[in-house]
This record gives sequence, structure tokens and C-alpha cells, in this order.
Amino acid sequence: MTALTVQLPDEVANRLSALAEAKGVTLSELLERLTTEALASLEVEAAFKRLAQADCVPTALTILDRLDREDDRAAGISD
Repeated sequence: MTALTVQLPDEVANRLSALAEAKGVTLSELLERLTTEALASLEVEAAFKRLAQADCVPTALTILDRLDREDDRAAGISD
């Protein structure tokens, strides 16, 4: 694992610390989760841009529909 030094405005650092405490995790764990989610989001965005450029809009829409259904199930929402 790599150790990083990050400079943040005091207000941002305080908010992150409070969020980590509220979630019952360390600040390091919270930052790992948030950065992992951000990277995953960027990768998904890039994949959809590639699908759009390849004129695979129906495929992209099918994937989005499936993800919506999975989100609905996870949230306890039924059709």
C-alpha cells in the first residue's frame, strides 16, 4: 500500500473527519472508499463514451436499464 500526503482546506478535512466518524471508519478507510468510487465512476463514464462513439447506443441503454433494475431491487422498489 502507498502512503500519500494530501493537502486539503481545513473545512474539507474537518468535514471528511466528521463523515468518517459518523460512518464508524477511519479517515484513511473513508478516503479509500471515496477514491475507489470516484475511479469506478470515471471508468464507467469512459466505457459509455466508447459505446456511444462505436454507435452502440442500444447496448448502453440495455446496460443502464439493468443497472436501474438492480438499484431498484437494492432499494426495495418493485415495478
